[in-house]
Amino acid sequence: MGITIVIVTHEMNVVNKICNKVAVMEQGKVVETFNLEENKDIKPKSVISKILFNESKESIQKGDVYVG
Repeated sequence: MGITIVIVTHEMNVVNKICNKVAVMEQGKVVETFNLEENKDIKPKSVISKILFNESKESIQKGDVYVG
């Protein structure tokens, strides 16, 4: 029996550390999903996913990664 936890956040660096599946939403609708267990090197297609994941990469490069 598995456990599902829903986390709502813009902190994609945290999502990369603790989640194995991600759904990106915009205006209340899922626009893109990712399976991080299968592929950590994702290539977002939607504009909002690109913005969220690119900000995450910039944050990681600055050393702002945290889990709280």
